[in-house]
Formats: sequence, C-alpha cells, structure tokens
Amino acid sequence: MDEHTQTSGSDVESPFTALLHIDMDCFYASVEKRDNPALQNKKVIVARKKLPSVVTAADYEVRKTGVRAGMATNIARQLCPDCVQVEPDMDKYEAESERLMEIIGRVGGDNAVVEKVSVDEAYADVSRACQGATADATLENAMPLAKKIKQLVATEMRLTASVGIASERFLAKLASDSCKPDSPNPTGLLLVLDSNKIEFLKPLKVEKLYGVGEKTQAKLNKEKIFTVADLIAYAGDLRAIFGQALGEKLRLYALGKDKKSVAPKPPQKSHGKFASFIKTKKPFGEDVMPHLVLLSKQVEADLIKANVVGKTIEVAVCFEYKETGNDIQGQETLTAPTDNPGIIFAVARMIMAKKNMLVRPLRKLFVGVSNLSPAGATNAPVVKKTAAKASKRKKDSGQTTLSLFDGN
Repeated sequence: MDEHTQTSGSDVESPFTALLHIDMDCFYASVEKRDNPALQNKKVIVARKKLPSVVTAADYEVRKTGVRAGMATNIARQLCPDCVQVEPDMDKYEAESERLMEIIGRVGGDNAVVEKVSVDEAYADVSRACQGATADATLENAMPLAKKIKQLVATEMRLTASVGIASERFLAKLASDSCKPDSPNPTGLLLVLDSNKIEFLKPLKVEKLYGVGEKTQAKLNKEKIFTVADLIAYAGDLRAIFGQALGEKLRLYALGKDKKSVAPKPPQKSHGKFASFIKTKKPFGEDVMPHLVLLSKQVEADLIKANVVGKTIEVAVCFEYKETGNDIQGQETLTAPTDNPGIIFAVARMIMAKKNMLVRPLRKLFVGVSNLSPAGATNAPVVKKTAAKASKRKKDSGQTTLSLFDGN
C-alpha cells in the first residue's frame, strides 16, 4: 500500500482517498435564529438561564467580543451586554442533527462511509464513488457531493454548513475550519488538493493541529515552533520532547498525513433515559410511577428507532446528596429480548421495590435496556410465558401482580 492508499471504514481499499468534513455553522444559535424571527438581527448565546451556567453556543457576532463556548454566562454577558440569551433545547438540536446525517448519507450513497463525530459534525469517506486517475482528480470528483450537501442543508434545513475536502482526516477538518463564515476565507467550501496540502498547512499555527493544547503549544513555542512551516523545518527529535505517540503524530501532520481513517461508530450497547427532579417536587412511592411509565416509553422509542431489542433492564436512582446510600442501581435479565414499554416498566418497578428505591424522595431516576440484539431476534411467546409464570408466582406468594407483563 503506497502513501496515498488508505483503507476506509468499509474495509475496501481505494487507490486514492476523498474525505469530507461537514461542520454546521453556529449550530445551536443558528437553529434558534431560524425558528424565531425576532432573533434574526440579534447577538445570540445559547445558555441555561438558571445560574451558575456556561455558554453552550454563541453566534459569530458574539464570538467577535471574545465570548466562547464553555465560558461562564455572567462573564459572557459582561463581554457582550447586548446579547440575547436563549435556553438550549437539546431535543430540537438532536432532531436537526438527524436531518443532517440523513442528508449526508443520501448524498454520499451506499458506497460512502459516514462517521458522526458530534451533534453538528461528521466525516464522510466518498473515495469509492469518486475514484479518478490521480489523487487530485479523486478529490475534485468529490466537489459536486460537497456542494450538494451544502445546498440541501440550506434548502431543507435552512441552515449553513462548512465542508472541507482532503485526502486526510485532519486536513479535511482544517479545511472546513478555514472556510467558515468568520474565517479569512469565508467560502463555506474548501478543497485541499493532495499536491498542495503542504502549502496549505505551512501558514497555519501549530495550535490548529490535533493534540496541540496549551501545554503542547507552549513546548512547541519554546522550541521556536509557531507554525506548521516551523514544524516542518524543525531539525530535532519531536519524540524526545513529546513522547513516542504525540511526537510521531506531529511529524506525520507536518507531512500532511493522518493514520486515522473514517469509520462509523460502533452500535450503542444500551439505551436509557434520565429524569431529574432537582427543580421540582421529588417523588417517592407511587408518585414515581408516572415518571417510570414515561421513561419506559422513551426507551421504547429509542429501541425502535435503532431497530434493536434488549434482555437486561436497568434502573438507577439518586437520593438527596446528604443521605447515606445516595446512589442505588439494579438490573434484571429476561429470558427473551423486548422493546415493550409495559415489560420495561414492570421489570423496572420490580427492581425498584426489590432494591428499596421507592421509600425516599428521588433526585434522579434512570431506566435503561442493554444486552441488545437486532429487533428480529424478539421471541414474544417466550416473554409471555415467562411473564405469566412471574405473575402466577407473585399471586401465589400474596404479592401484587405485575400486570403490565401481560399483553405484549
């Protein structure tokens, strides 16, 4: 395999590589501005209004004042007094994220490998669909796909995305970062040809590279390394300063190489939902049941969406901070997998009773399902039979029957 040949996440070798990095522009703030016309000409930060809180996101106008994600909200408001603060809506952002991933998958087609990095960011390996006679030709063949993704994000989501195209993962991300609306090259789309990647890298500050945080940057600067050009020209052994792993990675980055390929994330091993009662009346006993029912239905929705079922039901609770035994958890494994909310609820309730989780007011409640398998593996008759036996045993022992086991 030569220096151009990579193995994509689909384990199919392509002579040349074409990777896209798609990154939404000010995602949370842009969604809020789109949905609320009154915010269109305002400076917007997304942050919880109850203090203490930190900035979740800020639009580009706010960022010009020095505000950044993770900054304390009170400091952000001092830097930008005329900003409008909007409460975050994570469910809405996740729904928009799903629309983005669907667009990327649709444009990329069956041969693309898509890796979701975060709610507003993804890589797409489109090498197989874009093969050309050379590395540069392959990258140029990816340009129509990148343009199509941007177009659909604009028309279907009414948002903007920046897209970088390159032969290496870290180069594609640097490309998308370099063409955002607040960058010196605000085109929203940037192709880094393989033949030009070193020239693209040279002017960049070293802190733009993966793995270069404040401490690493300080060490590099101490060696008179401020840009990638300085890194390329450095005659010393980076491994002696940063260790084998980081030293080698920095050397490869300076050469425009990245060992990491694009691969889809492995399937989730479990699905679960939380309820928090910190700001509301803390339930206990039978008052917990409506919340338990709701969480069971939410877990069911996640299982159906992922097309999986599970055999192990998990429950965890948190009581008041100052109480002993603040956290308790428990689980039960069924004889057959399920996504039935009645069964999830019934087993969760049984666990809570068994572990004495219902006798004190709750601050937090978690319900989850693990030990997953494809939905086709469901064996409903076995579950019914097991449920019927469980109900009969509880009747015989004089305990309350878990009626929601029935009728799945």
